[in-house]
Parts: sequence; C-alpha cells; structure tokens
Amino acid sequence: MIRLSVLQFRAQAAAAAVALAVFAIILAATGPHLFGRYDSSGIAACQAHGNCLPLATSFVNKLGGFYTVFYFIGIGFLLLVPAIIGTF
Repeated sequence: MIRLSVLQFRAQAAAAAVALAVFAIILAATGPHLFGRYDSSGIAACQAHGNCLPLATSFVNKLGGFYTVFYFIGIGFLLLVPAIIGTF
C-alpha cells in the first residue's frame, strides 16, 4: 500500500522539487544584490530614528524591472498557494 502511495505521489513530488529548485536559484541570484541595496539604504537602523516609512518607500521605488515583477509574483504565490493547498 505504501508503494502504491509513493508511485502515485511521484509526479507531484518531482514538480514541487523543480519549483523549489527554481525558486532557490532565483533567490541565490538576486539575494546578494538586494542585500547590498538594503544595507546601503539605511532601513536596518531606521527603528532608532523613527523614519522607516520614507526609507522603505525610497528603497522600493529604487528597485525596478525584474525585482518588481518578482515581488508581485511572490505576493501572488502567497495568496494562491494556501488556496490551492486547501482545495486538495
């Protein structure tokens, strides 16, 4: 019975592994650049000064192109994945 369950789950597990690998590659490729921008923006130390909103707004506005698309795709995943998991 366990063997049958594993055989039926194999395609879904492979698809999930591929999706996770693609996500990890994207994060590995964009992470260092985003970390550098975040570090130079001063957002990490804004809590002590109380000026987080202008710094965060400036940081997001300076990001462009792929990062904006990646941001909205991430929000879409956050909204859709729980619904898809809930249907099954």
